[in-house]
Amino acid sequence: MAAKSMSPSTALVPVDEAKQEAYVKEKFWGKMKRTFAKVPFALEAVALFYAATDPATPKKAKAIALAALAYFILPMDAIPDILLGVGWTDDAAIILGAVKTLAGHVTDEHKAKAKAWAYSFRSKAEVSTK
Repeated sequence: MAAKSMSPSTALVPVDEAKQEAYVKEKFWGKMKRTFAKVPFALEAVALFYAATDPATPKKAKAIALAALAYFILPMDAIPDILLGVGWTDDAAIILGAVKTLAGHVTDEHKAKAKAWAYSFRSKAEVSTK
């Protein structure tokens, strides 16, 4: 008997894709603003967000991107973020793994938007600290 591939709708842990997307859209920017300077994979996470919310991104790629971003946003994860030196390693592995897996779907446009957001965010942060 052939193995049946599992889609997100038939996974062992059911995922409501609409709720996951809404959660990521609601929480992502707040998490990014709080952690941007601390995480070395911030640009990749922002580019992944833009890919996940791009209507041109295929549904399966969006599901992978949203799952990775949801993991990044969740307050509890495998290695707590407050542990200096290692707290972000699990998040980095998930985000960078998703970016690599979705290399054809995280486009130059998504990366350019991420860089533009980072530049704008840094400029605003510099102005507010002066």
